[in-house]
Amino acid sequence: MSSPRPTPTKDILLDEFNVLVADTAQLLKTVPSSAGDRLNAGQAAFETALADTIARLARIRDESMDQVRAAARATDRYAHANPWRTAGMAAAFAGVAGLLAGVMFRRR
Repeated sequence: MSSPRPTPTKDILLDEFNVLVADTAQLLKTVPSSAGDRLNAGQAAFETALADTIARLARIRDESMDQVRAAARATDRYAHANPWRTAGMAAAFAGVAGLLAGVMFRRR
């Protein structure tokens, strides 16, 4: 039986992407320029596409962080406006999670 692989965190994925980008840029710099204009044109197009991709990913990251912050603010406002309801929902969730865990452990 294989153990489940841990899910990479956002920071690990971002670090790996940055390493990939740096390695790709380094590879582009080491390609000999004597290969001709065709290779140089392809290299320029690749660099442009890479820069566009980096900008798009940064924009997506910023938008998703804005959405996460907005959701966190809305949750905080709701929890402060309805503390007993929030505590009740948390207790209900914990109870259901406990029941599910008990059923799963009993089946083993």
